[in-house]
Amino acid sequence: MRPTFTLSANTAFRGGFTQLELLLVLAVMLAVAGLVVTGAQQFSSQHRLEQAAAEVELLLAQARLDAVESGSAVLFCYQPGGRGYGLVPLLPPEEGAAAAGTQAATLPQGLSFQAFQQQEQSSFQLSNWHQQQLAAAAEDASAPWSVLALFLPDGTCQDATLEVADQQGQMIRLHLRGLTGTVTQESLQMQAAR
Repeated sequence: MRPTFTLSANTAFRGGFTQLELLLVLAVMLAVAGLVVTGAQQFSSQHRLEQAAAEVELLLAQARLDAVESGSAVLFCYQPGGRGYGLVPLLPPEEGAAAAGTQAATLPQGLSFQAFQQQEQSSFQLSNWHQQQLAAAAEDASAPWSVLALFLPDGTCQDATLEVADQQGQMIRLHLRGLTGTVTQESLQMQAAR
């Protein structure tokens, strides 16, 4: 025996969605998608900034290692307001000796170094030879170079701070401890007035 179902004339049968229901669902989906995309962009931007700061930190460690291994001082330089950074020997090689140790890199597009105002400027001025070495190794040779730290053969340097910032106002401050050469990172949001 099978049950039978019958529809009476008074029973309304609705087989789909109204346009209002579809528009409402579409609006909710767009709102959620907008939140997801915004969150993904912020995460991607923060990750890019962290990756760039980690690469700067690696070159700072390389500068210390080069100074210790070579037995001669090494300068870590950067372009304030620009994207270039690198290391160069303090003294040019003697006549006939191979020039070694100059390395340069560039921050990704949209990132730049910000001058940290509480820090004393290094008293060391780059010579024409230093400028030429850095310009030859860097992508952006037009921006001026500044010395962040002088690494000595005993592995020490002066305390220094460097900020890597993006265009959205996110920033990572790198603190270089002179006695040990270790670097710590601090994530910040740029204030409107500095």
